[in-house]
Amino acid sequence: MVPLSHLDDKEQPPAPESLESRALIGPSRRKPCESDFETIKLISNGAYG
Repeated sequence: MVPLSHLDDKEQPPAPESLESRALIGPSRRKPCESDFETIKLISNGAYG
């Protein structure tokens, strides 16, 4: 077995943030546009009966 005491080294820089967390926090959010969404086509003309 290998001792894991070297992993607790306090001199290591903090890990960089993941892309997901930066995307949620980042102030550079753009306004959504129409191309960001799917267009759903109707399958009937809406008639009943």
